[in-house]
Amino acid sequence: MPNWLVFSSKDLKNWEEYEVPLKTSDFQWASGNFSWASQVIERNGKFYWFVSTEHSSMPRKAIGVAVSNSPTGPFIDAKGTALITNNMTTKWTGISWDDIDPTVWVDDDGQAYIFWGKSKCYYAKLKDNRIELDSEIMNVSLPNFTEAPWIHKRGDWYYLSYSAWWPEKTVYAMGQSINGPWEYKGILNELAGNSNTNHHAIVEYGDNWYFVYHNGGTRTNGGSYLSSVCMDYLYYNEDNSIKSIQMTTEGVKKLEAITMSIEVNPNKRTQIKVYPNPTDGIIKVELPDEDLMNYELALFDMKGVKQLSSFLDNTKKSQLNLSHLSKGIYILNCINSDRLI
Repeated sequence: MPNWLVFSSKDLKNWEEYEVPLKTSDFQWASGNFSWASQVIERNGKFYWFVSTEHSSMPRKAIGVAVSNSPTGPFIDAKGTALITNNMTTKWTGISWDDIDPTVWVDDDGQAYIFWGKSKCYYAKLKDNRIELDSEIMNVSLPNFTEAPWIHKRGDWYYLSYSAWWPEKTVYAMGQSINGPWEYKGILNELAGNSNTNHHAIVEYGDNWYFVYHNGGTRTNGGSYLSSVCMDYLYYNEDNSIKSIQMTTEGVKKLEAITMSIEVNPNKRTQIKVYPNPTDGIIKVELPDEDLMNYELALFDMKGVKQLSSFLDNTKKSQLNLSHLSKGIYILNCINSDRLI
């Protein structure tokens, strides 16, 4: 494939396709039509797309990063050069194809880490600008590591999942620090039909955890290497380990839109939890006192930065559109605009 693609959904059943946001030719240092695994993260309103492709001067695998003001693009090369090249990791493997499959995790303290690798798993810190490494490259010792690392966190536990063996199965390890030590926990997902590879992602969306992966269920001219995207639920055991994935033909259920309603008291703060989707992105606000006039609704993040505001209408009701907000906890203030309280 010569490019990367973007789709979006509010209900996990109906998907919208966008114009191609990023191509291998957008990286002047890249060659060929090699758009391998990638991941996008957001920082300060910008979206950083970490990709693996072929470097023109080697030719060897390399990792680059593109940037955009929107998750749907268009994206441009953020550095003008590759972020990671093969000569940075040859001391561990000596092969030319081990710098692939980047995944980025931003820890609770804001520090970002990039994990990647083929036959060996590597990781390093990223600088705040997200386009430079901020540490030496480190090697993670994992049993049967093939490729496709993925980091996620739930509670106090970090999870490092990856593809193992060939053909691939997905396995995982657990730890209480992003730096390990990692305890190997075994197989998470078995062989996916008609597919040698088994690349995945684990995400929390609304009230559920999802396991996104691929198989070769839709046969293509590319055989098992042009993959069919799948999604099933992911569940945890009482000891925080993960239950084995149950691959299904049906996939996940359609999410029904939810509208949150809330009643606020004037000049008092109300704490709300925001899930932009799978809600319809609307919070309905109502004042209990019909005699109050000229009140502004203002939503602040936990750092005190105003994210949006709206004035109540004549019925003392208003709606705030939350669809652009990141998931998290926010403070809703009802402010008398005349007194500027």
